[in-house]
Amino acid sequence: MRRPLLVGSVLASCLALLGAGVVQAAGVQAGAARGPAAPVQAPQLLTEHLDQSAPGAKLLSGTELVAGSGVRKRPARFTPRLRRTLSTNVTSSTAADVLTPVALLSVPGGTAVLGGLATHVSPSCSTTDADRVQVVYAHEQSTPSRYSQLLGTLRSYVADVDDTFALSSPQSGRRVRWVIDANCQPVIADVTVPNGTFTANTGASALRPMMTALAARGMDRPDRKYLVFADAPTNLCGIGQSYRDTTPGSTNANDGGYPMYARVDPLCWPTRADYHSTPAHELMHMLGAVQPNAPHATAYGHCTDEHDAMCYADSAGVTVTNTCTQPGAEALFDCNHNDYFNAGPTVTGYLATSWNTANSSFLDVVAPLSGAAVSRQPVTVAVAAPARLYVAATGRVTVTVASPTGRVATGVTLQVYVPKVGWRSVASASSSTTGVASFAVRSASVARLPLRVLVPATSRTDAASSAVRTVLVVRRPTSTRIAVRAGRPDHLFVTVRTGTGAAVSGQYVLLQSRYVGTTAWRTVARRVTNRSGQVVIAVQPRRRTDYRWVYTGSPALAPSVSPAALVIW
Repeated sequence: MRRPLLVGSVLASCLALLGAGVVQAAGVQAGAARGPAAPVQAPQLLTEHLDQSAPGAKLLSGTELVAGSGVRKRPARFTPRLRRTLSTNVTSSTAADVLTPVALLSVPGGTAVLGGLATHVSPSCSTTDADRVQVVYAHEQSTPSRYSQLLGTLRSYVADVDDTFALSSPQSGRRVRWVIDANCQPVIADVTVPNGTFTANTGASALRPMMTALAARGMDRPDRKYLVFADAPTNLCGIGQSYRDTTPGSTNANDGGYPMYARVDPLCWPTRADYHSTPAHELMHMLGAVQPNAPHATAYGHCTDEHDAMCYADSAGVTVTNTCTQPGAEALFDCNHNDYFNAGPTVTGYLATSWNTANSSFLDVVAPLSGAAVSRQPVTVAVAAPARLYVAATGRVTVTVASPTGRVATGVTLQVYVPKVGWRSVASASSSTTGVASFAVRSASVARLPLRVLVPATSRTDAASSAVRTVLVVRRPTSTRIAVRAGRPDHLFVTVRTGTGAAVSGQYVLLQSRYVGTTAWRTVARRVTNRSGQVVIAVQPRRRTDYRWVYTGSPALAPSVSPAALVIW
């Protein structure tokens, strides 16, 4: 298929207060078009319009970015207690001290700040490839990467985007088709770009160097829209591409014919106090909003009927009208459903014959947030958890929620029983449309952890609780060594150590034997290790005999069996 030459530019995000703005045309090379047929005339990108940050806005540190996302941090009271020795006195720590969720695998962590949502909505879990949005964290070569520090934070800000779409389509359930991992979580790629890509480009051409750098790394697929979180100390808020094309069908230039890019700098990663999400705003630009012939369009890809996620006075002489006054309207796309996004069952007016972003192939249709009331159904909650988990290792707790009519998407809460305190909630998530939610948990100390999962009552389902599953958290397997005392083969001794080599005192070990040529082991002695972690036993076998030591484990240590040693009397 021919590649039409595009003359293009980009759109910028909205801010409460505007700078002077820069207007300039720019050339952009497009990727291969797809669809039944390319537009007869080359589509154009809407003219550039770059806004400066609002007065008083400041760059946020990593700590401030994490705090702004509401990502759960480990409180000081969760600090594990250290143990210098191990003995028969080893007891379980307070469960809150040792169990720390390290990932919520069904929904992102962080605080949902939009529209009164109790938690972030579940991301779409469609399995087909096709058109998708790729999230990218990018930093310049000389800028230290904060990817590991900010990954959870970025997931929460990405979830704000899905929250915006969910609130904007409460009866029809639109979600972004992200590039996802096996747990349906949006994949956030970690990319390093050349120095100056961001810091030397904060004007109207801010996108072009970034596009070049990403294309060099293979990020130039026509079935991708690249939403880039640029980790740069700049005052740029956001800027993104949008094609000037009102074609209502799948051949619209904004619907997968060309790779498209948007950039959001740290100043505007967090959702604002008025619920405006700049990443959601920039993604909506890439979906094709707002076309210049829309009823309330501005010249630079926005709209004038506030409050709305895409509307504001983006240049001198633009007058906005506060026609959408419901609380949280700034978190909604096209609050009057007449300019660029209408996910309702019946579409009339301008969007009936023009490009409606709600029909974008980069969006999925899922179960809506609300619906008609129905009688409640009982549900069952099944929990799968490892019986034994090593200290500092990660284990997965999987929850399955089902009703008599099928799997249930609902909220779930993981609880752990704390002696003398009772059940304590440690993490919450939501099951997917397949009824499954997962928690990845890690313990910093030994413990015996009774776990259960609660499901709250909803308008459709009853409250429920799972059966209790107990996870025994132990140290890495011990090393049990056998030896024959030098000189006379009449004494056997054993040393029991932890995986780090520390001797373990006060532990019972068994000495077992079997005659050569037989298969059955029998216990001949049971002893307790001394301060050096050792036991010595005299033996007098009547014939060739194999011996081995067996450590059966404890609440703090995993079991272990030594190799066999042959003794000839």
